[in-house]
Order: sequence, then structure tokens, then C-alpha cells
Amino acid sequence: MNYWSESYGASTDKFRRLASANGAFLHKFTHPSETGPDGSPLTIDVARFGEQNAKHVFINTNGVHGWESYPGAAAQLELIDSGKLNTLPSGCSVVLVHCLNPFGWVYGSQRNENGVDLNRNFVDFTQLPIENSAVDLIEEAIAIDEMSLAALVKASDRLMELGRRAATADIGDALLAGQFQSPESLKFGGTSPQWGNETFREIVRTATENAETVIFLDWHTGLGDFGSYYPIPCMGVGQPGWDQTVRVWGEQVQTHAHQDIKGGDFGGDVMGDALNGLVSTAIRDEAVGATLSGGLIEFGTAPFQEIVQATILDHWMWKKVKDSSPELEFWRTILKTLFAPRHAGWERNTQTIARETYERTLQELARLA
Repeated sequence: MNYWSESYGASTDKFRRLASANGAFLHKFTHPSETGPDGSPLTIDVARFGEQNAKHVFINTNGVHGWESYPGAAAQLELIDSGKLNTLPSGCSVVLVHCLNPFGWVYGSQRNENGVDLNRNFVDFTQLPIENSAVDLIEEAIAIDEMSLAALVKASDRLMELGRRAATADIGDALLAGQFQSPESLKFGGTSPQWGNETFREIVRTATENAETVIFLDWHTGLGDFGSYYPIPCMGVGQPGWDQTVRVWGEQVQTHAHQDIKGGDFGGDVMGDALNGLVSTAIRDEAVGATLSGGLIEFGTAPFQEIVQATILDHWMWKKVKDSSPELEFWRTILKTLFAPRHAGWERNTQTIARETYERTLQELARLA
């Protein structure tokens, strides 16, 4: 079957059908207030394979950034359809979470229903990071009154130049670690836990009640060379879970361990503590006592400056996210191409990477068992 889907609804239907046919325990969480344009419910769907109270758990998510869902969702469907999850070793389980940000997928955005970057929302809101002096500078740099390709390039140039000048560290923190001051600037982490945050924490608590080991994988798109993978572990070299991460993700993860994004355009190590409020934080918080390995893997789509442009475009489109016009449809097409290109070679590469990563993960579960 074709594992790639043109829409959130089509992918969700395939996920439920294949998971049910392969003996998974299915559960869905329905958004309490938002629906699709046709009034259809928006859900986060969960398929669990293996034992309910397993000691060794693999949790795999996609779609925290909405429109980045396509390859991760396709990878999950292929894994289910392979039948490899039907006979897991004793003491092991695999939990597949389909689209943590259904609003973003349906309406074509990285952000959620409140304009929040969900992958910066997993923080302690009683102890938010200190205010960042660069947020206002970023907001000014990305301001676009009337969108055009030239305006988008100029805005990204201003932002990149801002990062090369003074306050580079603050710029890097605001863009990578997230900011909690202004929804008018990039990478806004919100002012309170979002529905996707609270729902995922519930999923983790249920899945890891007796877990000793949690292997985590969150699929994304954007960073890295076209059709290749860019791993961002949720721990540093030598920390607990690092050796397991290398076994599961392959030796090439070692070459990324100290790399800056595309040569350090904004400075700072993108690994480990440089990123703030990631989904993986929920596992650290909720699976108390379990060893965590893994993190997020990006499928590369475009050069770094084009990804910066895509982020600015996504920000500009947010206030028009439910509107429709020929102009907005044009920009949605551009945005989709940058986050999920419909290119046969890219799709083949991402599925190969996913297939190999899943295979090593299942081998690690068998080793633990």
C-alpha cells in the first residue's frame, strides 16, 4: 500500500485501520475545542503493541510541528504493516503516537491552535527562563507587511545578520531554546501547558508505569542535507542513555554530537541542553527512574537559510491560518514544499532511514529482554 497520505484525515484512517488489523491496543484523544475545516474532530491517536506494563518501552511520535508529519506518519504505517510489532519480546512494548499537533497538520502550520511551538512548551511554567533581550530584535527583523519572495529573503537576511552580530548567544537562545515573552516573535513556547503537552504526558505516564528503559524517537523535517537525517539526542555524549542512543541510531550520530546547525550560524551546540521545552522532557518528568535514550531526528529538506525563511513564512501565515485565498494557497504550497517535499527520491530516502532506525530499535528491545 501507499504509506504516504495527502492529508491528516487519510493518514489517521490508515493508522487506525492498520493498527487494529495488527492487534494493537488503540486509544484516541479528541481535541476539546478545535475541529478541522469541515467540522471533523482533531485527535491524537495512540497504538500500543506488546505488554501494557512493560519494562522496556519504545515511544515514537510524529507531527509535533504539524505539517512536518508526512514522513513520520508514513514511517509508522510501514512499521505497523511490516508485522514486526506483532510478536515483541516479553517485557517490551512499542507505543506509536500519531500526530501530536493535528491542528498544525490540518491547517498547514508548525504551530498549534494557540500559535505555540509545541516543541518548546514542555517547560516548568513556574520557573520560566529569564526574559531574553533578543526577542524584540527578532520580532523587528522578521516583520513583513506584504509578503513576497523578495520580502521573505530580506527578512531572513536580517535575521541571519542579527545572529552574526552582537548578542549572538541571545539570538541563538531565542531561536533554539525558545522564548516565552511574545507570540509576535519566533519559537514562542506559550504561557501555559498546551493540550498536546498535557495529552502526551498522560500517554507517557500510562505507557511507562513500570518502565526501566524508555527509547524515544520524535520524527521532524527541515534540518540537514536533502533526504538525509540530522539526529538531535536528548542527552550529551557520555550521559546516561548515550551508548544506547548510538546503538539505536547508528555510529553516524557520533559525528553530529558537537555540530552547530549548518556550521553555527547562530552559535551554540544544538544538542542536549541547548534546546528547551522539547517533547522528550515529558518522558524525563513522567517516567521517573527509567533510563531515557534517543531524542528527535530531522529529515533534511532544504539549505539552512531556506529553513529560516520557512520559519518566518510560517510565522507570518499564523494569523491567517484558517483563511483561504489564491495568495495564501500559493504560500501554503511553498511552505509545504520546504517542510515536506513531494519528491520521490526524498520520500524513498526518508523511509529507508526510518526502516533502518526502527530495525535497530527493535534489535535493542530484543537485547534488553
